[in-house]
Amino acid sequence: MKTSELGINLITHFEGCELKAYKDSGGVVTIGYGTTIYPSGNKVQEGDKCSHQEAVLYLKNDLIKAEKKVNKLINIKLTQNQFDALVSCVYNVGYGKTLFDTINKRLGSIWGAFILYVKDSKGKELLGLKRRRNAEAHLYIKNEIDYYEDLK
Repeated sequence: MKTSELGINLITHFEGCELKAYKDSGGVVTIGYGTTIYPSGNKVQEGDKCSHQEAVLYLKNDLIKAEKKVNKLINIKLTQNQFDALVSCVYNVGYGKTLFDTINKRLGSIWGAFILYVKDSKGKELLGLKRRRNAEAHLYIKNEIDYYEDLK
């Protein structure tokens, strides 16, 4: 599967676009739409700059990695919304074992699994990450809610 326009908009909304590298709240040097490693494999360095066009290129590269991870590690059929929600989460935090296990093994609460990933790399809980995980969980669950509503 590939990320839809809705999924890309979700990612870019929460990531924002910074054309000058900065340290995020966890101290990770980031540029563009959350890029930490350039397509060349080099780490983003403080003081690096990019154009908006380059930021979009980095986004597309990072998006491909996140899509591959979701496509490889999720073993159930996903709707487009579910895929987009998972790609957004993976794009932001990388592989979330508990989230993926909850989905693959159909265990526990999807919402509860998403909300586990609300801390920065230093372990500090962030309101922005809570908002993002809630948006992702809502998008993931939306089709299930719609599906069950259609059965009534």
